[in-house]
Amino acid sequence: METPFKLLVYGITALALIAVISVFIFGQCFLFCSDPNDEIKELLDFAEIKTGKFSEKELLFPSEFVTKAEIFDSESRSVIFECNDLTVCCPKDNTQECSKQVEWNERTFSVKSEKRLPVFSRCRFEELAICKVFIGKEPAQLDFEMFFPETLNLSSSQTLNGTITVSNSGKERILVVDIVSKIFSLSFDEGFAKKNLFSESKTTLFPQTENTVIALEPNQSHSRDLALKVGSAGSYLAQITVVERNDLTNFEMGSAEFDVTGVFSGNECEAVENSKKFSRIENEQCFISYDCSGCLLTSDCINAWNKKGVNVSSQHGDNEKVFEIVSQTDSFCS
Repeated sequence: METPFKLLVYGITALALIAVISVFIFGQCFLFCSDPNDEIKELLDFAEIKTGKFSEKELLFPSEFVTKAEIFDSESRSVIFECNDLTVCCPKDNTQECSKQVEWNERTFSVKSEKRLPVFSRCRFEELAICKVFIGKEPAQLDFEMFFPETLNLSSSQTLNGTITVSNSGKERILVVDIVSKIFSLSFDEGFAKKNLFSESKTTLFPQTENTVIALEPNQSHSRDLALKVGSAGSYLAQITVVERNDLTNFEMGSAEFDVTGVFSGNECEAVENSKKFSRIENEQCFISYDCSGCLLTSDCINAWNKKGVNVSSQHGDNEKVFEIVSQTDSFCS
């Protein structure tokens, strides 16, 4: 007669054999696989905390797995998918027969048969968290360092000259990197600092032309100078953001405080007479440029030309050149 202990051992051994056989027959997820939806939610929760940087996991997807972005959406978060590995991903919104493992669009994806895949998540916070889930391949990842002097004397210049170095530590190329610079004047009230936006400008890491795009490749770095205009003496904060134009979740932000002393002795802001020039035709509109001298801000240059009766656009130009937008049939454009 078998003892209860031996019967227990026989039972455990039988269950183990059943489990092993089931794994071979039905796949690894039969007993041991966690729910990929739970794992993706954990990735998203972490990415919300560490915005701009991706979090990652390798997940085991069961056969005929299907999920939707609405499962992960909330009042504070919106989610989109991107399958970015051509070896496993069908084309986005594919309607043709496809032998690859993953069918997808921005709001749903499915895995045809059991497969391990790396999954990455990254978020950017606007009015709510905008999050992307990448399936298949590590995305591009921006990093940057910045250097600006801590002081500027206006008697020599109104421009704070610095340098930034931008790197791509990810596995995909970045076509366009935008650099957004905001300058805040700082005031102090009972020991608390208050920020007031003084100026904002935008440029790109590489010069971009209509026919040429210079990409930031994986493991590549590029440095460029950055010139920031300031006004009167005081304390300022420079806030620099680098962001991938085609994926706003890929960004990094840095800041630096600096003090401005002295008095600027340069020329006053003026509209340069006889500087009207044809610039370009864009979207069936004609751009005519007008030059300025001694202007600190784009708005100063705009006001200088407005006073002369020229209706220049507030959406284009800088402190040295602004544009009037007219019909391409205008006689000056032909």
